[in-house]
Amino acid sequence: MIGKFSFVSLLSVLVPLACQAASDEQKQFAFDIVEKNAAPIAKIGDSIFYFGELGMQEFESTKLMKEVFEAAGFTVELGAAGMPTNLWARWGNGHPAVAIVSEIDALPGGSQTPMELTRKPLVPGAPGHMEGHNTHGGVAAAAAFAVKQTMVRYGIPGSVIISLGPAEEQIISRPYIVRAGYFKDVDAIIYLHIGDQFATGYGLANYASISANFTFHGKTAHGAVNPWDGKDALDAVALMDVGVAYLRQQLHPTYRAHRVIAMAAFSPT
Repeated sequence: MIGKFSFVSLLSVLVPLACQAASDEQKQFAFDIVEKNAAPIAKIGDSIFYFGELGMQEFESTKLMKEVFEAAGFTVELGAAGMPTNLWARWGNGHPAVAIVSEIDALPGGSQTPMELTRKPLVPGAPGHMEGHNTHGGVAAAAAFAVKQTMVRYGIPGSVIISLGPAEEQIISRPYIVRAGYFKDVDAIIYLHIGDQFATGYGLANYASISANFTFHGKTAHGAVNPWDGKDALDAVALMDVGVAYLRQQLHPTYRAHRVIAMAAFSPT
């Protein structure tokens, strides 16, 4: 039922976006297409589950999704932004251009036997889909195909785009896709993720990330003779770390701040 709710929730947003003011007839037409394709949608999810590929290694998963989208009439590009398993599929050239954004990577050590609630790996130590990413490909394909067919049937202008970015679990890949210019002409983005609620949110959310590296340089001095002439880089690191920790409690709920002391290097100069 989670899968079905995901389709309905996603379509209920996509159809109005694509046709401005969707009628009940148009929405029902899209829902019917999903129902007719329920079996292949489930098969996509099962296939990606058993592939269980880690981030930047989703070769079989993206190969399957490329075939699925091309069969549905979409133009598919693999390897965008320098990532071989990055998939970008598109149908249409006009506006509004609506992008469905998701991922299909597995978790390290996440191998799990289907339909088992207790921990029971299929292959001990192997990667696997413990967060439901295997469902995303089928859900995204079903929603995109249903909206595309509805647009064709009722002469609705616009474009439908699917972005299956790699390595969502381990590496932040989407900023590179944005930097490469793939979202320049996109009017609306729908981020898809499986969940236990029949819900859709909108507006600004904490899905954008800005990171920076800070390097501190000190000045040596003799600890007994003239310590006042020294500049302690470690003190600066500690002060910044504590400052960020105190800042976190002042941030609004939509913001997040994290920090890590990655490396300490000492030099005699």
